[in-house]
Amino acid sequence: MVQSDDQSGLLFVGIAGCGTSIIKSLSPRMGKHNHFVAINDNEMALKKVHSVSNHILLKKRRMLDSDWDWLLKKAAGLKGVCIIAGLGGRLGTTLTPVVLKRLKDNGIITIVIVTMPFHFEQREDIAKDALQKLSIADYLITFPNNHLIKHAEKGKSMADMFTEQDEQILSLFQ
Repeated sequence: MVQSDDQSGLLFVGIAGCGTSIIKSLSPRMGKHNHFVAINDNEMALKKVHSVSNHILLKKRRMLDSDWDWLLKKAAGLKGVCIIAGLGGRLGTTLTPVVLKRLKDNGIITIVIVTMPFHFEQREDIAKDALQKLSIADYLITFPNNHLIKHAEKGKSMADMFTEQDEQILSLFQ
């Protein structure tokens, strides 16, 4: 296993739009001992995650060897890595299992937090297949987006509901 000189905190890895959006919300409030990285194949989307100082821009939907080296070095010696992503779309669904496997192969403790698609998106089968690949995580937490609609108060916007979901995720680490 690669070793790092920092022995505290977690590395939060936000993958694709959903994951980077959530860590953008969490990073200012998670303390100085935690570290954050946003991974996306969309450079414009990464520029919007300005509260997160570390970005990995994918090349042809793949991480470069230097990106893997950096990620593994950053993760080593920390308490663990928390991967956050949405399942059902293209990038979060395909890259999250790959990142998880690489971390596990290097002996790193992993927490995976994923959101599952709304029923109306008709991507539940894709998400469930990806979820099975994530079963190797030390801890796996799912947030079904349909839960947001079922428990939404009248007059609440989708943005408000997603903010509440971010708050629920934040509460896991306080």
